[in-house]
Amino acid sequence: LRSRAEAAVKLLWSLSGWGDSGTGIHSHRPEIQCEWDEASSVHLVYLYGEAVHKLGGSIRTLFDVLGKDRERPKSLPAPKPKPKSERSLRIASVDVGGGTTDLMVTTYYQTDNVALYPDQNFREGFRIAGDDLLKAVIERLVIPRLEEGLTQAGVPNARNYLKDRFAGDNPNMSEQEKHLRRQFVLQVLQPIAIGVLSECEAMPPTSHKTEIRKAGSFFEANGAPGAGGEIPVDKRILRYLTEDVGALEDWQFTIAGCDIAIDPQAVEECVLSIFDGVFDNIAEAVNHLDADVVLLTGRPMRLPPMVNLFMNKMAVRPDCVIPIKDYRVGTWYPFRGVSNTHIDDPKTTAVVGAMLCALSERQITNFTLYSKYLRMKSTARYIGRLQGNSTLPDETLLFSDIDLDAAGASAEAEFDYHSPVRIGFRQLPLERWVATPLYKLTAAPSRSSRGMKKPVRVTVARNVETADGDEASQIELLSSEATREEFVIEDAEDADGVPVKRMMELKLDTLAVETGDGYWLDTGIISIQ
Repeated sequence: LRSRAEAAVKLLWSLSGWGDSGTGIHSHRPEIQCEWDEASSVHLVYLYGEAVHKLGGSIRTLFDVLGKDRERPKSLPAPKPKPKSERSLRIASVDVGGGTTDLMVTTYYQTDNVALYPDQNFREGFRIAGDDLLKAVIERLVIPRLEEGLTQAGVPNARNYLKDRFAGDNPNMSEQEKHLRRQFVLQVLQPIAIGVLSECEAMPPTSHKTEIRKAGSFFEANGAPGAGGEIPVDKRILRYLTEDVGALEDWQFTIAGCDIAIDPQAVEECVLSIFDGVFDNIAEAVNHLDADVVLLTGRPMRLPPMVNLFMNKMAVRPDCVIPIKDYRVGTWYPFRGVSNTHIDDPKTTAVVGAMLCALSERQITNFTLYSKYLRMKSTARYIGRLQGNSTLPDETLLFSDIDLDAAGASAEAEFDYHSPVRIGFRQLPLERWVATPLYKLTAAPSRSSRGMKKPVRVTVARNVETADGDEASQIELLSSEATREEFVIEDAEDADGVPVKRMMELKLDTLAVETGDGYWLDTGIISIQ
């Protein structure tokens, strides 16, 4: 990421004719900062808002009120005189984005009431997030309403018809139809589902009242309505749903006229089905690490059922859980909501936090964060063959308690290959912990591989490039960072002992889509029961 960003800056400066000499704002290229992440940014927004603007700049007071006594790790500079334990503040943040749900736990220590030293305790990412919730809403709330509309328009077996349109590819489907299916999901079904979730965000947490709205109302903010009272989407995309049903023309069927139910109870059921297991893991980690404050951020965390589900896990006291959407900020925050006191968009904390990180080391009075101690550590400690897409049993482990951040750490493992298999990892020695897919091992689709006798004995090894300490160049350091979680096929022999390394393929496969058809937003394939 850093190298690509630096290349982009260099290209921009070159195309604009800006040089590295002379004077002016464009005289030198800016430095790329990659030490911060979204979790650290939201932490700093909270710390800055509490200590500087609510407690008059007293970090010590904040720690005395909310923190606990802990021993400072040896990796951080020790205060003088060094106490056996000191007041600290341990903050956990749960960031639910579109593609991942991330947990970060960091302990902050203060010196002289002005300096903050961070120590990362735990970091984990889960490949279950907002897109999965969006898909569930489409399947459970939107598709059934379209089915009702088609049935009322005289379409026989409307559910089977929708299955033919969206449940998967069929041999008679052209590439153009596949493209139109994807666009229909992106431009029609997705905006309706987002509209349903947006309405639920504004409802009280205890509301169970169902409201009915026309599908066309979710597109009114996008401009003028389409022709014939239909939603403002290209006719070719809309025709994908109706082209095979001539009766719809006689009944004047329109997607805009379909009734969509805004049902908080149904949305809560979607949230429970998607995030219950993930929040179990997160709550267990937060409780074990004894976090003092938990920050809930990300757009899905604006939903009351999301906050309630996390609260019900009882990882910490309810008053220690702070949804960022409810966090009061002052006039210093540039992206305030309509109320002028709250954060309207939780994602803005990433930008504001990064700005504070950049300024806190030298430009903010009586508030300093030494961000150089924010080190991202690899979470891949237990690596092996996945069972399903999210379970890693102990019996299929290839590497146990491996430290991929350790300099010069190398490892290799052997196992028998029978059929295509996914390789993934988890961070903790717990079989119930959600595993993350990383690679997929397959035999190359070639004629020579057909005669390969199984089982194949495969040796997988790390492909790390070790930087040579202080003498390493920036390029060597970047290369070492990029390859710390890279694995390659070291050797492969079939059942007769014949070398077949060139017939085996180990490719990145971080999505691990169950159907094998691809990611649902890329294909337009959804589940219709």
